Amino acid sequence: MSRRRVVVTVGELNLHGFDPHQRYAIGDALERELGARFASFDETAPRAVARVDAGSFERAPDAPPPALGGAIAARVHAGVTKPC
Repeated sequence: MSRRRVVVTVGELNLHGFDPHQRYAIGDALERELGARFASFDETAPRAVARVDAGSFERAPDAPPPALGGAIAARVHAGVTKPC
């Protein structure tokens, strides 16, 4: 089976309640985690999604950017790969 290329474009990411100084670290962690999650993308999943609302989640006040990016990526991935 040949591997397919998956392109994920995040046009806008709205983060509320986060330290603005951590935005780039959170974004970098999100990018790494999405790359890892989509590396084994199920080809039966939707081919295009116009918008994903990842919702909200609770976080520890001292959660590091990699944990925050990973949590956001998990929500985004779930929103993209859920059945139509």
